[in-house]
Amino acid sequence: MTDKKIEELLPWHVNKTLEPESSRQVEEYLAGDADARADVEFLRAVRNTLKDQTVQSPGELGLKRFQKQLAETRQVRSAARQWWRPALAAAALVIVVQGGLLVNLWQAETYVPLGGDAPGGPVLQVELNEDATAAALQEALNRVGATIVDGPGALGIYRLRLSADANLDEAIAVLSANTEVVRHVSKE
Repeated sequence: MTDKKIEELLPWHVNKTLEPESSRQVEEYLAGDADARADVEFLRAVRNTLKDQTVQSPGELGLKRFQKQLAETRQVRSAARQWWRPALAAAALVIVVQGGLLVNLWQAETYVPLGGDAPGGPVLQVELNEDATAAALQEALNRVGATIVDGPGALGIYRLRLSADANLDEAIAVLSANTEVVRHVSKE
């Protein structure tokens, strides 16, 4: 072993925790090096001083004081955490109220388009000619049993809902044939 490695083993040699082979090598090194022997004596003095010192405990009174402080700290922390229970109850109440309002909205009456029965039939998308008159449009809608439910959109498209008993293919054929009013018609 190198001198540096042997010097690193000196504290274990003083504590007598080295393996026999390592201990023999340290002894040989100490026999030839006075500085290493001085280091060993210093380490032994430190070890003996630490062994002689006894640690004084705070005793029964100190333990009781520590336990009291610990209990007070727990009570303060426990009180600080109590805010979440009322907040949780308030949040649950808000959720219940909102749920009730949503159920009422879902049960509200359905809206019926102007001039028609309740929705039920298929929906068509229709693009009208620019020169179509309102009277001609109304006549075409009456012929197929349709009602305007939306439009015109940004692209000029109207949405028509057919009555529930209307024939879809026949309505498309009738509207497509009426080129005076309709430019294009398709099923939605």
